[in-house]
Amino acid sequence: MTRRRDFLMLTGAAALWPLSAYAQQRKVVKIGFLTVKPQVEPHWGLVRSALRDLGYAEGMNVQFDLRAADTLDLLATLAAELVRMKVDVIVALRTPAAHAAKGATSVTPIVILSVADPVGAGIISSLSRPGSNITGVGSSGTDTHVKALDFLCEIIPGARRVAAILDARDPFSKPLRTHLQEMARTRSLQIDVALVQRDDQVDQVVAGVAAQKPDAAIVQGVLPPRTVEMLRKYRIPTSGTNISYAEAGAVVMYFADVGAMCRKVAVYIDRIVKGASPADLPVEEPTKFNLIVNARAAKALGIKIPQELRLRADKVIE
Repeated sequence: MTRRRDFLMLTGAAALWPLSAYAQQRKVVKIGFLTVKPQVEPHWGLVRSALRDLGYAEGMNVQFDLRAADTLDLLATLAAELVRMKVDVIVALRTPAAHAAKGATSVTPIVILSVADPVGAGIISSLSRPGSNITGVGSSGTDTHVKALDFLCEIIPGARRVAAILDARDPFSKPLRTHLQEMARTRSLQIDVALVQRDDQVDQVVAGVAAQKPDAAIVQGVLPPRTVEMLRKYRIPTSGTNISYAEAGAVVMYFADVGAMCRKVAVYIDRIVKGASPADLPVEEPTKFNLIVNARAAKALGIKIPQELRLRADKVIE
């Protein structure tokens, strides 16, 4: 009986040893997340949540390292820091972060998130075959900005003069400017472009825009929510393509579904960790979009949201 018990104990220990050894030896995946501070959420939380759904548990088999720059000028430094830390994957949120990550490494896999026109911006060679260490999810870019402005003009049908506040440091600002001006010609609008060159210029640029007394404004999605907050103080109805602009007081926002993009990014990270090459993973464009109407902000400006637009919106902030 004693021999049998000893045999069973030995057999059980032998069966458990591989699992124990695996638990001790398994690799902890290190994922770096590169962005600027105003843009951290909700993407940061949603990517981590999506990875949890795929079996990645913090403290067990994954480690997240967030690097959020106070200003765009610091992105290159933080990207280099993530490379020195030997992270397995860098997630780069929006175009400036993607450029910084690309400049920091041609080896570490980079998964881009919400990057407008990544081919035109020089980040990848093509959507179907990125051909580098970069893959991920782009954004429809100019189309969403044009649509956001269309919705704003639907709310303010008498708008004729619109200010477009763009970030001159972002390569996407050039094609965006062209598309907005093309839109203006077909809709009898005047688009006045104002460029932000540095983060500390936002107040000055918005004050200059307000002095021109535009009927409305559109803000490029990479600019901080403070841009929208300042426009609200000047009582200028605003639209944009960044979900964080809702709390800042934008009247209407139109943007690619953030949750869907973050889930796709998590899938790409998982595939790369398991051996896939970023060069073979096509950069996807979003297919699902959200329309948020801020009735509360509109009411403060004395604007009534058309009932038809309320019904079309994915969310109405009352």
